[in-house]
Amino acid sequence: MLIRGVDLPGTLLEAQENGSLVVFAGAGVSMPPPSNYPNFDKLAEDVAQGALVRERAPGSSEYREPVDRFLGRLVKHGIPVHEIVRRILSDPTSKPNPLHANLLRLFGSAGAIKVITTNFDPHFTSAANLVFKDAFESYFAPALPLGDGFSGLVYLHGSVDKPAERLVLTDADFGRAYLTEGWARRFLQRLFSRYIVLFVGYSHSDPVMNYLARGLPPESDRPRRFALAREDDFERWTFLGVKPIAYPNGTGDNRHSAVGAVCAAWADMAERGVLDQEQKIKEIVELPVSLDPEDLDYVLESLRKESTTRFFTRYARRPDWLRWLESKDYLKRLFLPGSATNATDGELASWFAENFVCEHLDDALAVVLRNGQFLNARLWHSIVLQLFRKKDPPPPPEIFGRWVPILLNSVPPGGSHLLDYILRRLGSPENAPTAVLLFNHLTKLRIVLKKDIWFETIESENERVGIEVTAEGGDYWLRENWHSVFVPRLDYFADPLLWIVTSNLQHGHQMLQCFDKVHERWDQLNSHRM
Repeated sequence: MLIRGVDLPGTLLEAQENGSLVVFAGAGVSMPPPSNYPNFDKLAEDVAQGALVRERAPGSSEYREPVDRFLGRLVKHGIPVHEIVRRILSDPTSKPNPLHANLLRLFGSAGAIKVITTNFDPHFTSAANLVFKDAFESYFAPALPLGDGFSGLVYLHGSVDKPAERLVLTDADFGRAYLTEGWARRFLQRLFSRYIVLFVGYSHSDPVMNYLARGLPPESDRPRRFALAREDDFERWTFLGVKPIAYPNGTGDNRHSAVGAVCAAWADMAERGVLDQEQKIKEIVELPVSLDPEDLDYVLESLRKESTTRFFTRYARRPDWLRWLESKDYLKRLFLPGSATNATDGELASWFAENFVCEHLDDALAVVLRNGQFLNARLWHSIVLQLFRKKDPPPPPEIFGRWVPILLNSVPPGGSHLLDYILRRLGSPENAPTAVLLFNHLTKLRIVLKKDIWFETIESENERVGIEVTAEGGDYWLRENWHSVFVPRLDYFADPLLWIVTSNLQHGHQMLQCFDKVHERWDQLNSHRM
């Protein structure tokens, strides 16, 4: 796609849309005003202050001595390179420039940021705090995340906000990061194996590119690494295994202005595209299910991604959209025991619970009936949380009465503690049958295996396993619910609860007998009967 005279490959645009894009930002990003920081070569000159002269090629303005080696020589001559760099790049008058913000805007939200920078200044952090309201992760060398699964800002070579000795500046620093200790190399190898990467603000002569080249995996038939570059740099970028993307050359101080322009236009397009998508989905799903196949195809396409699924769940409130979604098998995994679910399934589970469990009870129960009457753990949790959280107005007794028996048929491991909270809401007389049903479940006893600690104190080659009897509900909440729900109406509850408690204690006693843990005057339940 042609954007401001730059032909961005479809691979990059797809990666930006599906969350697999990583922006790799170099010194050139922090050079435009109001940042006004130098590139690596100029930074080295500012550090040296004439104490040493960097070697140039004979008869050329090009440096022959790599900048990292020159900085290493300065360290050997007693110059505190790391502290000086930290001071230079901590200028309070320097601020983030639009390029910082526009590169971040490509990601749409704070949680989706994937930016790696070899810059030391904190301008990406400052810009992210301005662009996004939500929190985001930040990582600083050498404490890096896993390269094939991360989000946030990664300061690959350190930051001026951290101790100066952690900055990767000299040839010795680069050697540790990429060769001997290799923490940067390991991070990047995993990164490049998974993500589509765009380099912004680098030239082919930047020392980081020479070190990166040693860790880049071979390029595949379909390019996965790109760089915004001038045409006279193409050969070098190709040699490094990076596909260059040409931008128009400017003049003087504006020779790289096209980079900022294309990133700004790309960010505007990304944001405008998202807003347009949301508006179109809103217009479709606020009405009855459309007969226009193009509209329905557009909605189906939006359900392939978590971000646009949210637009559907935000505006679809009608039961006919619930039935339509069911007919397209988009709810199928929510009713399969043990099925793996993803973030999109989570969005749909919350949507089902928030919009249909209470407001459209019969429609929701009909969906449960048609799908086998078992609730996947993700949907189960969403329904329980809705019943617990809904306050204004609170669910009527019939809502609890219909859903609790269904929930009890599909309680996932560890789910009973959430039912403690539901019982807390069943204190009114109309909810009494449901409260008794829940009390029966929460006071059921089960056996839990554990190590026999006493036996381990005896020297033996054999392992010994002990048992513990525990209730489905938590001790604290059982006591709280007993006093708040049952004691005030004990005249009504006495008969059913007596039967339940007796039955559950007998069941626990029988389980203990199976393990030969019952004696004439004592068993494990003695201390818990109350």
